[in-house]
Amino acid sequence: MASATAHAGTLWVFGTNGVNTSRISCFSSGDPLNGSRAAWNAVEALHLPPGLVAFNTDVHHVSGSDPRHPARQHIMVIETNSIFGTPAAGWAAFFAETNASAPDRGWQLLDPPLGHLVDGSRTMMTACPSVRFFGGWYYVATTTQGPACPAAGWDGARTAFCVVVLRSRTLRSGDWDLGNGGHPIVFPGPDDRRVAPQWAATGAERAAIFGHAPQDDGDINNSDFDFCDTPGGVLGIFAGIANQQSNPYFNIAALAPNTSSAAWLASYF
Repeated sequence: MASATAHAGTLWVFGTNGVNTSRISCFSSGDPLNGSRAAWNAVEALHLPPGLVAFNTDVHHVSGSDPRHPARQHIMVIETNSIFGTPAAGWAAFFAETNASAPDRGWQLLDPPLGHLVDGSRTMMTACPSVRFFGGWYYVATTTQGPACPAAGWDGARTAFCVVVLRSRTLRSGDWDLGNGGHPIVFPGPDDRRVAPQWAATGAERAAIFGHAPQDDGDINNSDFDFCDTPGGVLGIFAGIANQQSNPYFNIAALAPNTSSAAWLASYF
């Protein structure tokens, strides 16, 4: 379960080895296209205390530009399904920070962890989160399921998994605003089935996209969203055409043209 960020001429890849793990690793390379294992350095970036486990993670640089925490260099969001022995509401997201210039060291949980949850009430699923910091604001794009998501599925009776964006200046529980007027920024729809023209899909793949999958429930899933700046705008990548149970996922790409991540995120508030 990996995510990556580029900073100071190095690609930093964070991930967990399996599920229900307490260890988050970091792999870094200044030459990631080298193809040699020797081009990568691997370390354990964070070992969580008993009672916390990690699944998906994401890291973004702050570079000392948060006036409330001028020493903070990088921020990490961590997905969990258990918080000190208490099951989360589907999934929950909490935070760690480091004051080190290199994001593979010095990580500590924000204290107290329960005071730094994206949803302090733990009634809203906050899964597969991505984190950014721009202009004094921390943004989290996260998968959820509930009132913010539209109805979906073959019979229109299922609640979709969708992606929402929130922001906070403090990262504290209870200090998060839900963007886009409370509506999702990504959710299942007909565009999920648009096939990139350069992909020569096989007959079985086309049947999976357009006819036979998801066999159960229908297309109820857009999730696991991450994004980056490109010369053409903000490119988002996420999982879709699935039901979060037994059917195949396809990677879906979407472009917000002629903008940057900072401007694009701010536009939702």
